[in-house]
Amino acid sequence: MDETSKKMSNEKEYRLLMDTAILAGEIMISSGAETYRVEDTTGRILRKSNFDCAESFVLPTGLTLTLSDENITALSITKRVSSRSTNLNRVDAVNTVSRLYCTNNITLDEAYHSLVKIKNLIQYPIWLRSIGIILATTFFTLLIGGKFYECVISMLSGMILAPIYYYGPKIIHNDFMLTFVGAIISSFFAIAFTKLFGLFISQSIDVDSAIIGIMMPLVPGVAITNAVRDTLYGDYMSGSTRLMEAILIATAVALGVGMGLIIGGQVFGSIAI
Repeated sequence: MDETSKKMSNEKEYRLLMDTAILAGEIMISSGAETYRVEDTTGRILRKSNFDCAESFVLPTGLTLTLSDENITALSITKRVSSRSTNLNRVDAVNTVSRLYCTNNITLDEAYHSLVKIKNLIQYPIWLRSIGIILATTFFTLLIGGKFYECVISMLSGMILAPIYYYGPKIIHNDFMLTFVGAIISSFFAIAFTKLFGLFISQSIDVDSAIIGIMMPLVPGVAITNAVRDTLYGDYMSGSTRLMEAILIATAVALGVGMGLIIGGQVFGSIAI
């Protein structure tokens, strides 16, 4: 089979290839995948065309894909990704589809429709994810030495943090401000519950361990990890961007907790623990 016959036969097919690659990249970026992983996955999909130029350039906020050959009109697509979260299951699902397509186990059309399903898939209902946040805040408090009452405070505050975590982005579109507001409200209610419990029990309560446990779901651990991994793979721009994002989120958490403690102290300061 000569080189020309290996290449895609019509314009519609290579445009579908571009749509498939751009959709795979969009899902991976929005799900918290590392930059090098997104470039590798989208690049492998594009290289199935056997065109002379199949390039993928990825940033944490978007990606640009290019296909060109002497026999076709060059096609370049840029896709901006504004919303990002952490969903490693979707990253793994996209990688699986990419491997199946690149090894000729599925067709291009099947790969595209599989990616559409992955993008629209709601893996867990909101109520189950909320329970996860509540359990995370509770057991992180237990992990750092919190006792029964500290864990109860974390659980109650986690019940307040969960709806902020999932419904807040519909109102506040800035990640820094959303984290800041979530930290303020959570730490404020931690102080409120601590003071309330202090009215009925004589045992001292370590509010610090409760607040630390509450803040753990807000800590940008994945962003920091991805920043380091991108830097080690030579993606210095992406690594620096992700590191700055992680620093800003961590700053929002710190400022929010401080503000919540100040407000809580002013409101409940007269109640003895």
